[in-house]
Amino acid sequence: MNVVGIIAEYNPFHNGHARQLAYARDVLGADHIIVALSGPFTQRGTPAIFDKYERARQALSSGADLVFELPVCYACASAEYFASAGLDLLCSTGVVTSLLCGCETPDPTAIRNAAKLLLEEPPLYKETLRRHLAEGLPFPKARMLAMEACRVSFPLDRANNILAVEYQKALERAGNPMPLKVMERTGDYHSHALDIASPSAAAVRAALLLEGASLHEGAACLNAVPPENRGRIAERMRGGEFLAPDDVSLLLHRALLEADDLSGYFDSTPELAARMEKHLDAFLSFTSFCDLLKTKNLTHSRIRRVLCHILLGIDDAFAADVMRENRVGYLRLLGFRKQAEPLLRRLCETASRPLLTSPRDAQRLDPAASRMFSKDLLGADLYRIMLTKKAGHVCPTEWTQKLLVVE
Repeated sequence: MNVVGIIAEYNPFHNGHARQLAYARDVLGADHIIVALSGPFTQRGTPAIFDKYERARQALSSGADLVFELPVCYACASAEYFASAGLDLLCSTGVVTSLLCGCETPDPTAIRNAAKLLLEEPPLYKETLRRHLAEGLPFPKARMLAMEACRVSFPLDRANNILAVEYQKALERAGNPMPLKVMERTGDYHSHALDIASPSAAAVRAALLLEGASLHEGAACLNAVPPENRGRIAERMRGGEFLAPDDVSLLLHRALLEADDLSGYFDSTPELAARMEKHLDAFLSFTSFCDLLKTKNLTHSRIRRVLCHILLGIDDAFAADVMRENRVGYLRLLGFRKQAEPLLRRLCETASRPLLTSPRDAQRLDPAASRMFSKDLLGADLYRIMLTKKAGHVCPTEWTQKLLVVE
């Protein structure tokens, strides 16, 4: 059986994602598609525009068969953690036979060469990287120059290329023979120009947030998402059931005020901690605070992720104890397509980690996995608090939300 795995955020699900699912079916010949999906918070360190169940439903409606949640401690981490944990999740199902990703440079040989260099880190690479970092260059730029010094050229200034290399690194590190399949990611990942044929998630988010609660079903931006999802998205927007980055501001501000040691959070640094303490009295919003913290060698992405870790209480001790080897301690099923029930039954026999269809199933977890899952519950509660305030009505909890089954 040919089962293709995809690691995704779907923030939100758009035409490009639907095209990837179609590629898995039509080009790779997938019998089934399994998705490892970020939950309430994303790798950008921000809350997802729609809750994880809505994004899972959109994916299932467009062709995915099973959707599992990537634990929040990995979903809001750097590309290496995100990719490695996503791969671990998919492999632990015991049924996934290949991994598919989209990237701007779909050259398997170049991806393997870049992954090999970054895994081996020869002396020339290390020395060149160290020198450029000492000059004050941001890490992504310093890394690119170090790679070029080793005669390995691959554009790691593009988000999907970075993830493709991290997926290959994770496969190599684990000695996993699973093939990495790549398809071309067209369009500009960072562009806010709404290209209906090849939209970026950033462009779709920006357009939806600009329309806000006034969005109507004929809005042009809805043409960037599959027809089967347009009505639900319009309904969600009109009902205020969506989040923007600054909706996290109040909760984050409190977490910052209550934190004892801002340098002790996962991925933080003494430099960043000092800047947070210096500018805390000037906190107005999440995005404006990020701007205050930005420096030449501290990227917005790094800053946002650290702030997300502070909000969720993911500190260095938690990471050392729970996130060792980028291992996922369970398979949290968010939903499945009805016709994929035979695959789900098979997975119940092959999975190497406990299958959770409800928080009540977490009683079977080992201590480390239980701590990991507690952060998922916290993330879900924080998201629900923000969404309830935004929508003006009570939203389902993890305990009342039912498993999605899409016909």
